[in-house]
Amino acid sequence: MNFRIGKVTCSGCTNNIEKNIKQAFADGGLLDVTATVLTNRMSVRVAQYARGYITPEAIEGIVVGIGKECEFLDIKDINHSGSQNKRSFKKILKSDEGM
Repeated sequence: MNFRIGKVTCSGCTNNIEKNIKQAFADGGLLDVTATVLTNRMSVRVAQYARGYITPEAIEGIVVGIGKECEFLDIKDINHSGSQNKRSFKKILKSDEGM
């Protein structure tokens, strides 16, 4: 799953996002999360069995909950072919800050 993240100004911000997502799904299913300040992008890899509870909405909720912005961009197939799933959601969740 790929996301655009906002209100991210330093590596401390990305580390905080990664830490919170890892803590939220410490019970399993989360394979990897990488947030990058230079591109304002985040990649989350989830095991097939965990897609029922590690959802784009759940990820967005965690990121927004710590005061950042998050927009779900797409889901990549887990078939290692590198092809991209046609399913695409565009949703921006913003924190209440500044609204």
